[in-house]
Amino acid sequence: MTKEPIDTPDDLLLTVGPAARLAAVTVQTLKAWIDDERLPAQRTATGVRLVRRSDLLAFLKLGASRGRRSTTAA
Repeated sequence: MTKEPIDTPDDLLLTVGPAARLAAVTVQTLKAWIDDERLPAQRTATGVRLVRRSDLLAFLKLGASRGRRSTTAA
């Protein structure tokens, strides 16, 4: 397994595999965050999800559970 360079630019776009590894979660969890619109992402013409490294790090810093949508009515 290769380690991420320390000087990786924050605007680097990551596919879901490397992004999930960086976040220490499963690919399914990362995709759920994207699909729930909790984590910003782009899609390529072929449907590949791309996450900006800086967005992922900010999301993790705030806490991944923050911004979770409530399923109960108030």
